[in-house]
Amino acid sequence: MITNVKRIRNWQKYSKHIPNGEQVFIGLEITDELMDDLQKIGFEDNLIPGRAICPSPELGRVSKFNAEGRLVKQRNLPKETAYRQVHWEWQTWDGQWHSGWRDVPYQRYPRKLIDPPSEYLTIIERGGKKFIVVSGSFVQGEIDGGVPTHKVNLMLELFGKADVLRQDMQAFIVPKLIKVNWRIIPEGELPWSQSKERLASYFQRVSASKLPLVKQRLETISKYQPEFIAQGVDGYRGYLVFGFTRHNLFVLESPEYGNATYVFEGDWKQVSQLTKAEILAGNLHKHRVVHMTSWEKEIEQILKPALIMNLV
Repeated sequence: MITNVKRIRNWQKYSKHIPNGEQVFIGLEITDELMDDLQKIGFEDNLIPGRAICPSPELGRVSKFNAEGRLVKQRNLPKETAYRQVHWEWQTWDGQWHSGWRDVPYQRYPRKLIDPPSEYLTIIERGGKKFIVVSGSFVQGEIDGGVPTHKVNLMLELFGKADVLRQDMQAFIVPKLIKVNWRIIPEGELPWSQSKERLASYFQRVSASKLPLVKQRLETISKYQPEFIAQGVDGYRGYLVFGFTRHNLFVLESPEYGNATYVFEGDWKQVSQLTKAEILAGNLHKHRVVHMTSWEKEIEQILKPALIMNLV
């Protein structure tokens, strides 16, 4: 279900879960909630299957484009002479006033008509239920993305929501989003001397003046034997997380953000799904150790108990 937006720009964003070759309808199951909107469009109460209506251009911008098309300025072409009609009044030599319409020339860029899609809303019935769909189905991956984008936007304008339906009118199941914000380095234990070789891209982001201090901090955390190191990817570049999973502690270090080391408590699944805003907000961490001369001592107080328990 596509909701909470007035229109979409890119069909691909909403169709990644649909296999190519699938027959797709854009529509909605008809419920009491939709009846007022359906009547505004022109459907009668009995909703006879097969009834089809092209929405009036007065219902909104998308409906207007659907019914009438759109004129697009061609700014890459030389201007042309066009005419607008204006109402004119003038007085002749005998003192009489006259009025009429005149064509007044002006210069403008040529216009190109984008043909109207002329999509119809159609009532169909499947399994004893009625649905309102935009014209016919289309095959995913075989048409220009602008076609389904327009279909969705028409539904959003008229009903405030749209569903992506199979041929049997069942909704496509959207897989649960799994955010991959971190790359584990490594799975299992490696000495810091080997782990840091895999962090070359991380160190490249650090200025030469900061690099010795950054390496020193990372080596300090590593001596407490974390089970893994996770490097941020994509929007999380610049972050490292040291995971002490047996103690449910996760140390987040970054030379770029916050001027501090953050220690989170919980399990890795929860910590790894934190947004950058949540990380930087400062209200979810257990400890915040500012990058000052006392930093190493404070880190020792937090992590030394974990090291002792590892050795027991």
